[in-house]
Amino acid sequence: MGASSGLNLTIGRVAKTRKGKRVLNSRGPQLLEPTKKLLLMKGNKASMTVQQILSDIRDLKKPDAVYLHSRNQKDFHPFEDIQTGQYLCEKNNCGVFCLGSSSKKRPSRLVLGRMFANELLDMYELQVVHYLGSSSFSGVEKPRFGSKPLVLLQGAAFESTAVMKGLRNLMADIFRGGTDCAPGGSAKLHLKGIDRILAITALECDAAQAHLSKKLHLQAGGSTLTTEGAAATAVAATLPPAEHPEGEASLETDVAGIGGSGVTGHIICLRQYRVTMQKGEAGSKAPRVELVEVGPQIDMRLDRHRLADPDRWKRATRTSDVSKKKAEAAAPGREKGKKRKNVTTTVTSDVIGRVYVDKPDWKALDKQNVLLMKQNRKRAKLASEGETRGTASAESHSDS
Repeated sequence: MGASSGLNLTIGRVAKTRKGKRVLNSRGPQLLEPTKKLLLMKGNKASMTVQQILSDIRDLKKPDAVYLHSRNQKDFHPFEDIQTGQYLCEKNNCGVFCLGSSSKKRPSRLVLGRMFANELLDMYELQVVHYLGSSSFSGVEKPRFGSKPLVLLQGAAFESTAVMKGLRNLMADIFRGGTDCAPGGSAKLHLKGIDRILAITALECDAAQAHLSKKLHLQAGGSTLTTEGAAATAVAATLPPAEHPEGEASLETDVAGIGGSGVTGHIICLRQYRVTMQKGEAGSKAPRVELVEVGPQIDMRLDRHRLADPDRWKRATRTSDVSKKKAEAAAPGREKGKKRKNVTTTVTSDVIGRVYVDKPDWKALDKQNVLLMKQNRKRAKLASEGETRGTASAESHSDS
């Protein structure tokens, strides 16, 4: 939704020139939003593990990430006062933010939030219960720098509550790419340009179920380098060491600086895989896809949250008919000032065009005449007989 005036909602500045108005409007809400930049910040206290997590998230989001690693945001508590976050997001032109902090009361916390019209829209606090950095996957080839990932959001837990639905929407908003086409347009996908997948899985189970799922998965010969295996192992990593049976190896989360604890409820597992295309089956054009985990492994538990106000959420997700017409007019290959006739846009932003065809003139068709066809056949037959007679007479004269 584009801003209609040149007002900056946070500072109250008014544009004095047309260029200034365009600049302020570009910083406001838009129908076709570019890729949102992620602002990464450290809280008043941030352990080395939290700083490594922020660095890995920055690598996932590069080059659309701004990491304020040189200083800590002192006395910045988003759930108490969000003014500092709003100011920093506007200053760095970022639509989403991630604050990492660690304290005795709330260890290894990540606060994810996003802005709308330079004000907070919604916010979620996640506790990191398992972490394995990208540096631990040193023997695999890393994806290309700046490549857009395929974001996979899976798990029935994302549909369980309104909070989980909002968290899924926020995760997709953070890691998705830009909208390169107008509503109703078709986005082209080049298979050879896809080199990584970002899998975000939501699981809902208690500690006993997590331990049982891990045990059954490993007994069946499952691998932790698949999406399902990584998700099962991630939940099992949150178990306290005492719950593992004797003689069975337990996952040591203390290596990452995070102590294991019995966790119940919703677990969000984040994994990154490198995509390799292999030759498919004989007679098939589709390639065979293999996934190799390249890190990081981040498993989080949902803690506190602040949902968006229904009215502001409706404004943030609104697409009016006027905005759709403006977007269609700004589509590539569209001549400025030329009205598009017989084109309508559906509720799902699909463009439907109506084509008119003139009434056909049946008399002008080149139809076959039966009598004329018979006459042509007779003429062809007589001509062939005449040629045969002429050839026979010529042979008789030569013999004589």
